[in-house]
Amino acid sequence: MKPMKHELILQGMNCGHCVKSVRETLESIIDLEVASVEIGRAVVEASDFAKIETEVKAKLEEEGYPVTEVKAA
Repeated sequence: MKPMKHELILQGMNCGHCVKSVRETLESIIDLEVASVEIGRAVVEASDFAKIETEVKAKLEEEGYPVTEVKAA
């Protein structure tokens, strides 16, 4: 399956520390590549995002950055 990019819209981000925290959280997830992270959004790439979407959302929520929307990037 070809990897596809997804844009995650995030709440709670307002500084460089938030960006670093989100990047580190996403990088810890197996089968997920981080394309970019900036305040309020992250772009990730995965072959089967549906399979790991719940884990991605749960880990980001744990860190205080709930995902409000996921869309194709």
